[in-house]
Amino acid sequence: ILVYIFSYLLFSFLLIFLISLVYIQYFLTFVLLLFVIVLIMLNITDNQGDIYEENNLKKISKIIFSVIIVFMLIFNYKTILKKPNFNDWKVNKIFKISQVLKSEINKISKGKKNKVFSFIPILPLEAGQEIYNELATGGFMYRIAKFLSFEEQKRYKTFSKKYLIKQLNAIKPKFFLIGYKSYSKDVMAYIKSKNFIKSSLNFGNAKLYFVIK
Repeated sequence: ILVYIFSYLLFSFLLIFLISLVYIQYFLTFVLLLFVIVLIMLNITDNQGDIYEENNLKKISKIIFSVIIVFMLIFNYKTILKKPNFNDWKVNKIFKISQVLKSEINKISKGKKNKVFSFIPILPLEAGQEIYNELATGGFMYRIAKFLSFEEQKRYKTFSKKYLIKQLNAIKPKFFLIGYKSYSKDVMAYIKSKNFIKSSLNFGNAKLYFVIK
């Protein structure tokens, strides 16, 4: 239990110093468990309920835990005391963006469901559209697929930068939702060569490109 608690607190402590977090609300998990963690620290018992004899390791552990807790509270007290603004939560933002995306795609395709090529699959899926199975994990599989041969990529249903143009020519997407800069360069050459139209609407940091056939 000591190792688990220490690892959790240390990881949470290190997260404080990251420049940007995906969800600041993750810190609230620690705060909610703070009371329980303190009780465990002060009353570690064996199976018979007898308190273990205090030793130097436990004393040091309690000091370390206490220091980490203090730092956590100092660096995050504003977040803890701040009233949550659910409109700022990324889940809500994603939903709102996806509804705009859904409206735009429906207008372009006249209500037909389409497959959208995107490294951000959550947005097309929330918009009620289909995605390419090869990009179901976003950019995760795409990054390491370069180690696979073309036949292996077909077998495991993935794309890679090395064969991307060849793969795009095979599937001929009508919609692209591009958001990540590092991946955008890989597909922009194809988009430009096929005279895709860029939507005037914004979808967070993503841009929608489409072709009318």
